[in-house]
Amino acid sequence: MSGASGGGVGPLQTFRETTPAARLVLLGVFVNQFGAFMQAFLVLYLVHEGYSESQAGWALAGYGAGAVVGMLLGGSLTDRIGPRATLVLSMFSSAALVVSVSTLRWYGPIVLVVFLTGMMTQAYRPASATLLIGMTAPDRQVMTMAMNRIALNVGATAGPLVAAWLITVDWKLIFYVDGATALGYGLIALLFLPHGRPTQEAAAEDGEPAQKASYLTVLRDRPYLLYMLAMLLNALIYVQAFAVLPIAITGHGYRTIVYSAVFAVSAGTVVTLELIITKWVQHWPAARAASLGLLLLGAGLTGWGIGIEVGLAVLFLATIVGVFGQIIGGPTLFAWPVKVAPPAAQGRYVGLGNGVFWVGQSLGPALGLLLYQQIGGSFWYVCGVIGLLSAAAAWVGMQERPARIEDLPIAEEVEPAAGPAVPSYGPEIEVEQSGGGRHRG
Repeated sequence: MSGASGGGVGPLQTFRETTPAARLVLLGVFVNQFGAFMQAFLVLYLVHEGYSESQAGWALAGYGAGAVVGMLLGGSLTDRIGPRATLVLSMFSSAALVVSVSTLRWYGPIVLVVFLTGMMTQAYRPASATLLIGMTAPDRQVMTMAMNRIALNVGATAGPLVAAWLITVDWKLIFYVDGATALGYGLIALLFLPHGRPTQEAAAEDGEPAQKASYLTVLRDRPYLLYMLAMLLNALIYVQAFAVLPIAITGHGYRTIVYSAVFAVSAGTVVTLELIITKWVQHWPAARAASLGLLLLGAGLTGWGIGIEVGLAVLFLATIVGVFGQIIGGPTLFAWPVKVAPPAAQGRYVGLGNGVFWVGQSLGPALGLLLYQQIGGSFWYVCGVIGLLSAAAAWVGMQERPARIEDLPIAEEVEPAAGPAVPSYGPEIEVEQSGGGRHRG
């Protein structure tokens, strides 16, 4: 599975060559995302229960805040107790919390439990990404993250259709099914995924002192800060597809079905073409793939502004341009944290990288709608500029620098992290598994 052998390797061959454990992670991601109903339907549920739209909105904001905290918590736990243990804790806790929301009647406890649900539901992401990347050959990691995105997108597309039917039977069913799918992923992790081991133990086996790491380790990595800036700006404009775009389309006299068609074209293009395009993009330098993707995303949003004024043909063309940006840049952007992190801080790198993206997604709708109300159609040109800035940050921050991580200063004030003991790809996995010994995750 050398770099040379991976040239032009497609998704099917990559999937066949992944370890069974990696396939189970992808299955778990799909199952969990398929049933992740609460975030999408929380506002409608609370309004149905008699709460005001404002109260429902604040509760959803609580979920978003909890998600950011959860990604940071998940990153730290992944480094300290290992990715599998973190994933199990996250999913089991999420299952219990999401079901409990449907039993509460007082607004204060609902908001608190929704916050905790968001925290524990999203805490699995650093662990999941660390497991996937750790069990994948370097020249297949971008393709593997593309598969991870497909699992998320297919689950997120199919799940709400089932949820809409469940609501016609009983609103509470969406919480029960959400909890059941989280429990299912937790059981997959508990029963079938490799165990983790502390980084200190791994370093001791190699005769080296264990590294200590904290989030300060990440914040001292200046190129990585530029990567996080790119992720934040990326999220701020990406989320406008769900915030400003429907308002802009209907506000210019188009029917709602036009927005639905735009959404369908976007989702369909991602599902059908992402793995095919990633076959060629996966071997590009990370800075090139990420920056080109972000440039195209910004250009697509600018094209939306032109299309809304000019006509539907331009609107749909702009949609395809923006989606190609996501396809080209997305897998590389989300694979980057584990690729560049020092062993003792992989979870924290993923946690912060995903965390700033979630912050952008949480703040983006309110900021976007506010700006759109002030400047109208010029808003889309601002998005284009933001796309350009995010591309520049990615170009500088994601240059390949093999020696950069080894020279990172390590925080001295915290206990050793029990880092991601994911078995490396290749023969080491097979030796451990065939020998009946303890798997490492």
